[in-house]
Amino acid sequence: MLSLAVVRMLPVALALTASGLRLPTVAYIGWFGPRSLASVVLGLLSRRSTSPG
Repeated sequence: MLSLAVVRMLPVALALTASGLRLPTVAYIGWFGPRSLASVVLGLLSRRSTSPG
């Protein structure tokens, strides 16, 4: 559970340290960014594996 909540946010927060964004913005991007991208990739992979041909 810790890796889903915190560990996925750390690289995003580190990447955005020099961006000048405020902490709430970095936290928002860190919370939703990796999860959204992973959901898109997982959806594309599942669609590809279930499509005929």
